[in-house]
Amino acid sequence: MTSTWTVIHLPGGETAYELLSEPLISLGAVGFTSDPEQLHAFFKDIVSQEALLEQAQTLYQPLQEEAILPAGEITIEVVAEEDWVGQWRRSLGPILAGDRFVVIPPGVEAEPEPGRIALRLEPRMAFGTGEHATTRMALALLEKTVHEGDRVLDLGCGNGVLAIGALLLGAGSAFGIDNEQEAVDETLENAELHGVGEKLRALFGDVLADPIEGSYDLLLANIFVTPILAGLPTWLKQMTPDARFIFTGVQVGDEEKRLLEGVASMGLEVEETLHLDGWIAARCRRLPA
Repeated sequence: MTSTWTVIHLPGGETAYELLSEPLISLGAVGFTSDPEQLHAFFKDIVSQEALLEQAQTLYQPLQEEAILPAGEITIEVVAEEDWVGQWRRSLGPILAGDRFVVIPPGVEAEPEPGRIALRLEPRMAFGTGEHATTRMALALLEKTVHEGDRVLDLGCGNGVLAIGALLLGAGSAFGIDNEQEAVDETLENAELHGVGEKLRALFGDVLADPIEGSYDLLLANIFVTPILAGLPTWLKQMTPDARFIFTGVQVGDEEKRLLEGVASMGLEVEETLHLDGWIAARCRRLPA
């Protein structure tokens, strides 16, 4: 008997993913794919399609009313079992990030060009391995930011792609924290796959609520602008006097302005910004006291 999945299609593409993925996971979503127009959330073994659709509409409606997400119809359907994430990722092929990295999806037979570092990450979810603009920009900025032997703090580490990238560039150690246990497990597994397992620690936790121990030279934060600005005064206490920072997960426009003004008010100098697909990444350094 063919197994099936229930799929909800929501207008808004990657923006909808950034804003609604966690609430949808709390409803039972086990994976996502996205195109420029829609977010597709996949569910298994649901009790009621009608109830699920109503819950998704309740999540979406306030963001639509505030014009954060576009107007449009949320739809639901049942699809046959297939390797939908794998097929989608394999269709992307190798993904270049900056001058040094190439992300090679599982199932793609490809060797990196000379001088490029291959990241081969097997996700349980469709996002977070290199195809998203924020990840590609952060990897590109890492090339100019990592110093040999750096101690790296990765806040909202996802599956560890940024921390692993930093270690492969010469960082000495990395510590990641994420509020999803699955992400922590993936980070540790991926670190082993890339030969840096002994250099990377990752724990389940809340980047704003849980204490962070140790001293760090480089902070990576691919999270929303609000937690970045809320947590930075505390995180700065763990950073060395000449620390460096990479911030992303921030949208161009009002969020970008908030980020740049906020970090400047806390004693950081913005050295470089990148923009891609409506997102921004910023490379900063701590100004001398």
